Amino acid sequence: MAVSLFVHGRLAAADRIPAVLAFARERAAELEWEATEIEHRFEAAEVRSRLGSRTVRPFRARGLSLRPHFACDPLGLVFAGDPPETVDLYIHEGDDGRKTVDAGSLLNTQFAGVEVHQEICEFLDELAKMGVELTVDDETGFFETRDGVALRLAFDRAWDAVRRRLEEDAPAAGEPYSVGEFAFEAGPRATAGEFERVDQETADRLLGLEAETAAAFTGLGYVLDRSRDSVADLELAADDLAQEATTEETEREREANALGAAFGRTLVAQLGGHWRIDEDEGLRLHDVGGVGLIVDPILVAWRRLTVGPVHALTHHYRAYEALVRGLSEGRRPT
Repeated sequence: MAVSLFVHGRLAAADRIPAVLAFARERAAELEWEATEIEHRFEAAEVRSRLGSRTVRPFRARGLSLRPHFACDPLGLVFAGDPPETVDLYIHEGDDGRKTVDAGSLLNTQFAGVEVHQEICEFLDELAKMGVELTVDDETGFFETRDGVALRLAFDRAWDAVRRRLEEDAPAAGEPYSVGEFAFEAGPRATAGEFERVDQETADRLLGLEAETAAAFTGLGYVLDRSRDSVADLELAADDLAQEATTEETEREREANALGAAFGRTLVAQLGGHWRIDEDEGLRLHDVGGVGLIVDPILVAWRRLTVGPVHALTHHYRAYEALVRGLSEGRRPT
């Protein structure tokens, strides 16, 4: 079980599409969602829905892929047909060249969290005011009831299901596995200090990189003391860096290394874990939160600087915190 939303929309006429998409672009920018333009032109495509299927000829689709959070599926606001209806972002092409697409889109919000689920529902309310006739299947019931307590309980039940699945799968000691898009390694786990699994040169490099970030931003009023609250200031620092124009990839890499070191050390201070150099993946944090979670803080920082706020450090921290909390209750894979 995962927390998900199915969303399907209709418009009375195609001439409403530009206004709806213009609104969605503007609102996505305000919410700091990632918005990607989508356009398809095919001779024909089969649109499948819960009520059956129909062939649209010619098939023209235009709209947006809206991603609120790095750990959330994108919401498809892509219109096709007459009258226009929203279709999924994924178009399947068979061996015979025939194209099929589902009406509506399904997005998993479990790893993005309760607040993101609520934010999506509020955005859908705004779409409805723009004239989009919506069909929303929210398995938590929140879209219909706006019951925040019931929503949190639904997320708790979903985490219970994840734990049961891990218990059933029982990965062997040292075996890699994943929960959603997050990497894990099964135990048993021996407690290790932050730098116990790396050499002194690597430890000194991380300390030096963290010091660079502190030196650059502490004087600006940011508090970078590895506290939970300091993650918000690290995100502000990341936003400052991302706003600075640079054409030098090496400079951006340096910024990501320094920011990632500071973020990684904050993760260790708050959730636990240790640095380790993996043969294929390089330097990463292992056993974050004592649940086997593996995080690459420098890659996270790179994505924040180059992709945008959908990879906000605060998003990542809260997602890791939820994983640790969700998997710490009950028996974990050993």
